[in-house]
Amino acid sequence: MSAADNGGPAFPAPNAGVEHFGDCSAYMGLSLRDYFAAKAIPALTAMTHEELMELTGNYDGGTTNGLIAEGAYSIAYSMLSERAKP
Repeated sequence: MSAADNGGPAFPAPNAGVEHFGDCSAYMGLSLRDYFAAKAIPALTAMTHEELMELTGNYDGGTTNGLIAEGAYSIAYSMLSERAKP
């Protein structure tokens, strides 16, 4: 899966607001990748710094917040990959 594949919009409503705002194609909102990552954050915040390093494979001493973000997107990409399987 490429980094550019974000799963599309999390809550697509392609015709919402068109009547009042015109073409809304540039305002599709949160991507599915970002939605999945956000949903993973509560579980990741309960992990220790060492557990986050193990989860992400990042042993370079990054910040806890950085490891949480990295872990969240790692989980999101995994979820998108699984979703794409037949």
